[in-house]
Amino acid sequence: MLDYVEDICHTQPKCKSQMLPAMTPFLARVRKAGMTVAYGTREQNMSKWLPEVAPAPGDIKIVNTAPGQVLQHRS
Repeated sequence: MLDYVEDICHTQPKCKSQMLPAMTPFLARVRKAGMTVAYGTREQNMSKWLPEVAPAPGDIKIVNTAPGQVLQHRS
């Protein structure tokens, strides 16, 4: 799970309208299968996960410490 946090989803219209509804049942299936779930975001966002996909006890949390560069994929 990467960046399903309030600050980022508020700036991305499709986050809550399309991505979150798709991710919620997927995450439930992953957990039911006993698979590992890992979360990654910047330190300031670690406590701001959207409730529908928030980390559960035992999930891995990775703090992004990279500089604030935005990389873009060019096609």
